[in-house]
Amino acid sequence: MSVKEICVDLGFPNLSFFGKYGRRAFGLSPNEFRRQNRKQS
Repeated sequence: MSVKEICVDLGFPNLSFFGKYGRRAFGLSPNEFRRQNRKQS
């Protein structure tokens, strides 16, 4: 699932707002958060 799809599913109005929220809430952009929390396969 892409960051854009997640943004839409969660009801954020746009990717910019979603990114700002992610940085404020987690200290990371959505992509950085995903990379750090990706399951090891």
